[in-house]
Amino acid sequence: MRKKIPYHIYLKDNGTWSVKGDGAKRSLKIFFKKREALRFAKKLSIKRKVDLYLYSKDGKVKKKYTYSENRSLFEAIRDWWGGWV
Repeated sequence: MRKKIPYHIYLKDNGTWSVKGDGAKRSLKIFFKKREALRFAKKLSIKRKVDLYLYSKDGKVKKKYTYSENRSLFEAIRDWWGGWV
């Protein structure tokens, strides 16, 4: 079975947001807006049932999203839509 690798969203020095897999040297995708990066990474995390970490500008973990197998699909979709489902 494949190891489940979490995703990370970082703010780069040039002001763009980077989505990376844990331990990856290169970004999966780069976005100009944090909202777009978060939407992309949440979709991947839900699909692969892995955790997602959002980092603040100073490099500290701001928020952790849990999409592992012990969560229901409804909880994952509710988080993806911003909690209003």
